[in-house]
Amino acid sequence: MTSQTDRTVPGADVGGPIFRDHLFFYASANLSRATEKDRVNNLGFVPDGKTDVDEYFGKLTANPVSNVLIDGSFRYRGIKATNADIFSTTAPSAGDQPKTIDRVIVGSAFWTASPKLSFEARFNHSEDNNSVSPNTPIPFKQSPFNVAAPYLSGSFITTTVSRTGQSFIFPPANTTGQRIGGSDLAQNDQNFFRDEYRFQSSYLSNFLGATHDIRGGITYSVNREDLRRGADGWGTISVVDTATTGTCSPAGNPSGGRPCYRARYTPPDQQISRSKTYGVFLQDQATWNRLTVNLGVLVNEDYYIPNDTSSFNFIRGPITTSGNALTLPQCSAGPATACLYQSRINIPWSKQWQPRFGVAYEVDSKAHDKVYANLARYDNMDNQSLARAAAPFRLLRVDAFINITTGAVIQEVTRANQTNKLVIPNIDPTYTDEALVGYARPLGGGWSAEVWGMYRKSQDIIEDFTATGDGNNFRYGNIAGYRRYRAATIEVRKAYGSNWTADASYTLSRLDGNWDLDTSGNAIFYSASYIGDGPGLFPTDPDHTGLLQGDRTHIAKLFGTYTLPTKTILGGYLRFQSGKPWEARGHDPVNDTTLMPIEPAGSRHLSSWTNFDLLVAQNVPIGPATLRLEGRMLNVFNTQPALSIDQSFCLQQPCLSTVGIPAGNLNPNFAKPTAYAPPRRFILTALITY
Repeated sequence: MTSQTDRTVPGADVGGPIFRDHLFFYASANLSRATEKDRVNNLGFVPDGKTDVDEYFGKLTANPVSNVLIDGSFRYRGIKATNADIFSTTAPSAGDQPKTIDRVIVGSAFWTASPKLSFEARFNHSEDNNSVSPNTPIPFKQSPFNVAAPYLSGSFITTTVSRTGQSFIFPPANTTGQRIGGSDLAQNDQNFFRDEYRFQSSYLSNFLGATHDIRGGITYSVNREDLRRGADGWGTISVVDTATTGTCSPAGNPSGGRPCYRARYTPPDQQISRSKTYGVFLQDQATWNRLTVNLGVLVNEDYYIPNDTSSFNFIRGPITTSGNALTLPQCSAGPATACLYQSRINIPWSKQWQPRFGVAYEVDSKAHDKVYANLARYDNMDNQSLARAAAPFRLLRVDAFINITTGAVIQEVTRANQTNKLVIPNIDPTYTDEALVGYARPLGGGWSAEVWGMYRKSQDIIEDFTATGDGNNFRYGNIAGYRRYRAATIEVRKAYGSNWTADASYTLSRLDGNWDLDTSGNAIFYSASYIGDGPGLFPTDPDHTGLLQGDRTHIAKLFGTYTLPTKTILGGYLRFQSGKPWEARGHDPVNDTTLMPIEPAGSRHLSSWTNFDLLVAQNVPIGPATLRLEGRMLNVFNTQPALSIDQSFCLQQPCLSTVGIPAGNLNPNFAKPTAYAPPRRFILTALITY
């Protein structure tokens, strides 16, 4: 896909005293306007895409007495876009118009009780409101279904049926695997809210021959997610073949010899989920001459409370477990299998002890070098969507199988992971263990060098998964997934002096494991992805273990600036990085997703990327103000390697390996790029300060 972008970013800020020495204000505004034009993708011309960003900030700071500081601030950020989400294989009609509104309110009070003792209270309120509307609105489950032009009934993915030779490619599409018609969702409002309260104190002391900086505090936060979704028409429409799915013909006749349409849609509904977190922390930084030791611990307790708005009666009671087998309390309304169980999650204090230990030692008091090491554990539970993922009845995704000739609905199937899901008791928190060791030394003349190594591993991953392995009987708990990162870095710096500065570094790293967020279908919403949803999607299944897509084995950077006698600043930034690992993927037999690896994870690589950026800047005094002019040329070499490719090996099932696939079932776009690095571009900026 090719395009050009025009961007303007005017901004202004002002600040000063309201009441001398006691009350101050600051305000700023930034209005970004970007137009992406001359767009062409694999289907042809794409209308201009516009993105407007309005950002406002205001802050008041009060110093009523010398030892008290109070401040409050408000930030607003609104983003509106048109003709968005139109990728290399998407028709403009299938794009959408997203809108985001963020609000952040912060208030704090700081009291210096004595030169050694201080207290701070802080309140944070944040909102992240997101909505999307389609370019082509279609009534929900529009009737009758248009069998001759399915793209008029929803978002259609073009294909051919290898067994019958039938082609389902309609203009403006020109090959298989392209999305035409409408969008998949007519409404997708996902709003997050958080209120956080924090109180902490610090105390300076001397004992045991050392100076101590002791800090401690408590935190409490309440969170809410409000999700509203509904399909655009019949949602995402594709063609499946009776002979392989067995769902296109009535029961008892699973191989009638005729493909059918599959419409995957979300009925309009709302789901509200809540969570709250308590935290206590204590740390001490102790210094004995050349030795510094940091000791600390953070302890949390989390509650996740699913609360959908559907009229279901949830029951509560002790659920006991043995492995993935659960014993449920008796349901007064009938057999236990007919009940919905409230899936509240509590991860107690006893499971969330997160210690930190660090030590630094100055080896040579004349050189002021140091050797250091840090060990820490982090519980990765700050995920506001976890409560929604654990809900026994979520916003549904329904698969409707439709007769390809008459448009009659043969049957509708609701995904099993969205109804009657059960939480396994005593879930362990997802955690990351981290170790860091290094050595740093000044070299004289403003030069310094540092070398360090890092190890990080995440385990006890929380996900929904099928307990019976067949796409049914879903549970919510820990899965046998992990991510591991190992890296070694060497860096040499020159601090500013003699009109120039430089920084050069090289990192050799490896990111591997069997739990890859990038293959989950949605890297952010990792707690209820396709991972574990059926055969071929479990982390322990073949081909899942290997290099993950975030791996960049080699990364080298060189940055430098030089100031001319005219005070003109010249800067350059050179970066080299290895290409992204990837692997061929096929269709899993239950969900028909194309996220299942069918060869070892990370067994292929994209091309490496070398990028060079240039900067020229000049400060021009204008009375009491200063005008700063900046010119930036990004991607000077105009290198545009592929950043992503089509990993789907086949058009449809069966596709469980890269061998033995019928020729007509192969994806002609396999391994073809879907996105490239941005081309060479020039940015001119003018900034006035006073």
